Amino acid sequence: MPLISEGDIIFTNKDVEEDFKVSFPHVLQGGTIRKGKLYLPVGLPAGNENRRGNERAIVIVDLKKTKITKIISLQDITKSEPEGAGFWNNKLIIYCAPKNIYEFKLRDLR
Repeated sequence: MPLISEGDIIFTNKDVEEDFKVSFPHVLQGGTIRKGKLYLPVGLPAGNENRRGNERAIVIVDLKKTKITKIISLQDITKSEPEGAGFWNNKLIIYCAPKNIYEFKLRDLR
């Protein structure tokens, strides 16, 4: 892989080694991968209950099984829009706009 300092990196179809499809009933945001699983924060802020994909949640996709294995609801945890995810010290960190950060200790990460 070229260095970022060498300029833009543009992936094409020939760069894809494997692909699969997963249907999401949610509005997707920025996810993160850890131990073969994709963690995707999804949903819309409170006040959008009539829109499709409004449920705030963390969708976990097992990349080896190529399917959703768990959906963790955030409906009772935040009214903000889940937008990004990352890991820090074995905890899943979820950013919810405009200014909330939540920390989750997941059994799957032990």
